[in-house]
Amino acid sequence: MQIIKNALSDELYSALVGELKENFIQQKWSSSTIIWQDFLKRGIIGTTLTTKVSQILSNQIIREIEEYIPKCDKILCQFYVWQHNSGISRHDDGNHDFGATIYLNEYWDMNDGGLFIWEDLETKELKVLSPEKNMMVLNLNREYHLVTPVLPCAEDFRYTVQIWGN
Repeated sequence: MQIIKNALSDELYSALVGELKENFIQQKWSSSTIIWQDFLKRGIIGTTLTTKVSQILSNQIIREIEEYIPKCDKILCQFYVWQHNSGISRHDDGNHDFGATIYLNEYWDMNDGGLFIWEDLETKELKVLSPEKNMMVLNLNREYHLVTPVLPCAEDFRYTVQIWGN
């Protein structure tokens, strides 16, 4: 797993947060309860909402992170809104050439759940990461990982951009 801090320019980060907020009032969201495979929802009682990032901002994201990712025929960028009690069970992004997460919350308290846990390929040790503004986690080697449920006491939802390469 690669960790890249300040993955995006301040301008692009702000544009993404703005587009995310604009999408809140539009009825174009999908639900993890409906679209995710059952093994991804094991032990998870909450719902994560997803919608596509606009093509303009997707292209900008790809340009700004292209030095870190492999060349792919298709790259999909999506907003995820991790609502209370939402998370994702252990998986390895096996259907994709790579998976990446960019965190959009200005601040995240690790006491609110939503922690990213992965199994190091070499040591088999579990590693834990608390979301941090504009940090990208990049999975190039199909490492197993999960997101712990966002706790009901969390002050806000957990906001990310998910990027998938095929």
